[in-house]
Amino acid sequence: MSHTLNLKSTMTDSEAVVRALVRRGIDRNAIEVHDKAVTTQMFSSQTAKANIVVRKEYIEANKRKIGMDMSKYTAAFADVGFLQQADGTYAAVVDGSNFDKPWLDEVSQYYNAEKTKMELDKRKVKYVESRTSTGDIQIKAQFAQQQATNRRLTGRTVSFG
Repeated sequence: MSHTLNLKSTMTDSEAVVRALVRRGIDRNAIEVHDKAVTTQMFSSQTAKANIVVRKEYIEANKRKIGMDMSKYTAAFADVGFLQQADGTYAAVVDGSNFDKPWLDEVSQYYNAEKTKMELDKRKVKYVESRTSTGDIQIKAQFAQQQATNRRLTGRTVSFG
């Protein structure tokens, strides 16, 4: 018998979660975003709640495209979701029977990159994104010479591991 896993994260921005899922290969139209948590389907008719949902039918039909390792399974058994917690973070809601930790780790890495880019875009800061030799996402921001709370900002590099 399978069980539902609620995996804590530091993700707090629903739009950045969606962007991370899109970067991981999920079509934007396949991602449901709800202000109020909805029911998701887990293994063997079990259910869970989530605010951001990708349905198992989409996962099954697109598992190669989205890079989800399901080699030990014949089908996707459950939806994948993210439930907003009382502290504002989104916990990943996955079924233990077809949970792919490396895939979820990459979603988290994409989330960090997307959240950083959203903040830089809001401030109209130019940046370049690249991959390091170890596969980490690196964002190099080019800050104009400016005063910001009495500090000079000339350039920063943000890496996510």
